[in-house]
Amino acid sequence: MKARIRRDNSTKEKTQMTPPTLEEIRQRAHEIFMARGGTPGNALEDWLRAEQQLKQERAGNNTDATR
Repeated sequence: MKARIRRDNSTKEKTQMTPPTLEEIRQRAHEIFMARGGTPGNALEDWLRAEQQLKQERAGNNTDATR
């Protein structure tokens, strides 16, 4: 008897398991930057916030009300 391997190729599951790309993070960080009025000096904070938001969205934990 052969063991059955269950494969779920749903896009949603792949997206949740895949970390955000650098381009996705860059785009989100730019959105955050523009939402702050384009004030320079917070590039690292914007990047980290963008990365966190994207990871939470993929995990289904979108708790950030600003996005």
